[in-house]
Amino acid sequence: MKLAQAFIILDRISIEQRGRRLDPIEIEILTVAWENQPYQSIQAYQEQTVKNRAAQLWQDLSQLLDLRVSKQNVRQILTALDAESLLGTISLAVETVGKSRFFGRTAELYQIQSTIELGTHQFIWLYGMKSIGKTAIVRHFIAQFLENLVPKFDRVVWISVDKTSSLTDILVSVLRSLDSRAAKTLSDLHTMFEKILLILQNQRCLLVLDNADSLLEANDLNESKDRPANLNFLELFDRAKHQSCCIAIVDRSPPQIESGSSIRAIEIAGLDRRSSQRLLEHSELVGTSTDWDLLVSKYRGNPQALKLIANTIRDIFDRDISKFLAANILVYSRIESILSEQLNHLLQSEIAFLAYLSRQQEPRSLDRIVTDLGSSIVETDIIRTLDKLVCRYLIDAKDGEFSVPESIGEYVKMRYPEISSSW
Repeated sequence: MKLAQAFIILDRISIEQRGRRLDPIEIEILTVAWENQPYQSIQAYQEQTVKNRAAQLWQDLSQLLDLRVSKQNVRQILTALDAESLLGTISLAVETVGKSRFFGRTAELYQIQSTIELGTHQFIWLYGMKSIGKTAIVRHFIAQFLENLVPKFDRVVWISVDKTSSLTDILVSVLRSLDSRAAKTLSDLHTMFEKILLILQNQRCLLVLDNADSLLEANDLNESKDRPANLNFLELFDRAKHQSCCIAIVDRSPPQIESGSSIRAIEIAGLDRRSSQRLLEHSELVGTSTDWDLLVSKYRGNPQALKLIANTIRDIFDRDISKFLAANILVYSRIESILSEQLNHLLQSEIAFLAYLSRQQEPRSLDRIVTDLGSSIVETDIIRTLDKLVCRYLIDAKDGEFSVPESIGEYVKMRYPEISSSW
């Protein structure tokens, strides 16, 4: 169970048995308890206030759950609960936005909402693999929940960042949306920073930067002259005091976040089976629970990939999921564009690394990878490559072992047959 799921479960229990939702200080207390952090890390309240409210919260939870709950065991107790059945009773996120259909994402929506309501994090780093539905989640959140937030935002600014945009381009876009007159007269980065900060201090703004990975591109280049400026962009929200919030929608995990930072990272994972079935219900696919589990797993719950592959199952396999799975083909023309986009801009050596790992029958440990490849590449480069590919969701890391998702591995074999095990 993730922290966001725990919030949902406890919030539901609190509403039903206490007649109210979890309040902001209780959310902070649960967060530090879950992350095994001291109460002193909650800086928005007096330390004694936190301790008093924490004692009351553990007492209330002990009564509500009929268990002895404390800061030391709350995570263990919540993890042992049947999260799936409890979450299944909550229909918070199963809504319709305009003509589009939106399913699942209850935990993620709640985490965004609670983070903004709490007000201690000025920057939300919303990340996950490409086409996993990050933009759709934020659009849904704005359409359905923003008006219920207290205090409300004075304005919402949404900027879709072009992949080729420089930091200056991004700042100009932000400033143009906040103050078009100032955007025409200011050109110096430092001056634009100051003007944007002044606006964010005087108004309560929700600033959404979609496809914001370019903010990090310079950080991948050690000799980039823009690197310090890019770091300052994050510091604008992390260190400066203002009443606004920025949501950056990105495809990779965040940079290191220090304790006490105003940046909160929220990961968007794939859809679960229940939400995937509802997403694809108009395709009228036929299959057992096991068939559905395998289908969702093979495409990592990626809603865009699942919708496209559902058309293949409908048109080629007479809507029968088991026939599709029996064909043992993961990559069809309809989803090649998705997989291609995920591998864009990789070096040939990184493609070769994926090819090597996809040929392995079992996940490989770092020691085993170094043993296999150490004669052709130094260990530090192996670790850097692993880190980059894990960060971009092209390699799965679990219990110290690494593997390539099936769809990625098959696409690499099909698209790059000429690449051999050069490492």
